[in-house]
Amino acid sequence: MGVDVNELWCIVERVRAAVGPAADRARKDGRPSVVAEELVAELCKLSLPEIVAFDQLFDDVRDQVDNWDTCAACWVVEHGFLSDDGFSDFGAGLVGLGRSAFEAAVTEPDSLQGNWASSSSSASWTYSRPRPSGSVTRTA
Repeated sequence: MGVDVNELWCIVERVRAAVGPAADRARKDGRPSVVAEELVAELCKLSLPEIVAFDQLFDDVRDQVDNWDTCAACWVVEHGFLSDDGFSDFGAGLVGLGRSAFEAAVTEPDSLQGNWASSSSSASWTYSRPRPSGSVTRTA
């Protein structure tokens, strides 16, 4: 079984549904979002080739928001602070918001203005890639 972009979004939506309302709340303790943690747990159920395929697709999807308009939106959301890592985390957080919010941000970054979850997406989103051994490395 391969992982395609539709399966990537199915996994993200399944994870968001599993964590419920907490999916749109940042953690105050600086830990990764519950979506990120649940995503790692979900990925650990996949085979190594599926995890690699997911990771490559995740990067491809996140690259869709790698542009100046989204960068400006991130700068506003982050109150004027922007770094390479912060912008990467912001993009990962946008994926974690789900397909509809992500696609809206791709076409119109100003759509994030009313999405209160995006205001803390980079602060609590860290996409930790599972190691082949099944252990997880925290990247923040």
